[in-house]
Amino acid sequence: MAAFSVLASVFSLPLMREDAEPLLLSVLRQAAPDRRQAGLALGTAIGASIASDLARGPHISPFPGGERPGEWRPAPPFFRNGNFEDNLPFMFSGRDAVRGAAPPLPDSPRFRADLEEVRRDGVLGSATRSEAQTAAAQFWAGQSSQRGFLHLALHLLQTEPRPGGWWEEARTLSALTVALTDVATLAWAEKRFHSHWRPITAIHQGGNGVAPDPGWQPLVFTPPHPEYPSGHAADCGAAAAVLDATFGPAPREILYRAMGPIDEASRRFASFQAAAAECAASRVWAGAHFRFSNEEGLRIGRVVAMRAIQQVQALKASPR
Repeated sequence: MAAFSVLASVFSLPLMREDAEPLLLSVLRQAAPDRRQAGLALGTAIGASIASDLARGPHISPFPGGERPGEWRPAPPFFRNGNFEDNLPFMFSGRDAVRGAAPPLPDSPRFRADLEEVRRDGVLGSATRSEAQTAAAQFWAGQSSQRGFLHLALHLLQTEPRPGGWWEEARTLSALTVALTDVATLAWAEKRFHSHWRPITAIHQGGNGVAPDPGWQPLVFTPPHPEYPSGHAADCGAAAAVLDATFGPAPREILYRAMGPIDEASRRFASFQAAAAECAASRVWAGAHFRFSNEEGLRIGRVVAMRAIQQVQALKASPR
C-alpha cells in the first residue's frame, strides 16, 4: 500500500487503474484478513509521508569549486557545473554518516600513481587498454546501474524463488531499493563535501611532478560534477552486497542486461562482486575516475548495504 500511494501521487489515475490497482488487489487477497486492515493503514500513512516529501522537493544548489590543485571545476566537453540535491538518507542520521578519508593530495605518490594509470588506460585511443576493457567502459558509462541491478534482482527472484515466498521477495526488494536510494544520497553528499577535480582537469593542468597534457581526451565524456567518490562504484557495490546476502555468493552466471531503449547489449559475470568490480574499474578505463575514488565508492556501497540488510533482517518475521 505504501508503494501504491507513492505511485498514485506521481502517475495519472487511468495508468494506476490499469497497471497498479490489479497488482495491489492481488497482493491484498493473499494477506490474512486480520492483518489486512492494519497493513493498509500503515502503508497508507507511510506512502502519504513519502508523497509529501516528494511534493516539497529537495533544496538544489550547484557544486562548490575552485582553481587550486585538487579542486573541482567544470571540465570539457560540457564546461558545466551540475546541481546537488540535499536529500536526507532513510537509514542514517545525516548526509555525513559514511564519511571516509579525503582523496590523496595532488603531490602524494598515491595520487600521481593513480593519475598516471588513468592517463594511460583512460585516454581515447589508449594503447594499453584492452578491447574487453574498452567494451566494459562504454557499457557501464551508459547504464543506470541502480535500475539495472533492480531488474537483475527481479529476474533472480523469478529464476531462484526464495523459500519465504512473497514476504521474502518484498524484504529483498526493500533492502535493495533503500540501499540504492541511500547510497546515491550519501555518495553525492561526499562529492559535494570533497569537491574533487576530474582526471581531465588534473592531466590538462599538470603540476606537482606531473607534466601537463592539454591535448589529452578520455574515452568517455566527463560528467559535469565532482569526481570523489565514484557514484558508479557506490551504486554497484551496494547492489552487489545486497544480492550476495540474499542469493548467496556461490558461483553462478549472472546476466546483467542493458536497460536503455537503444543499447540492448548485456554482460555476463561469475558473481555479483565480479559485476561490481568491473563496474568500478570501468570508470578508470573510461577516463572519468581515479582508482582511489572507485575504492571509496565501493566502501560506501558496502557500508550502506550492510545497514539495509541488518534493518530488513530485524523485520524478518512476517508482518502482523
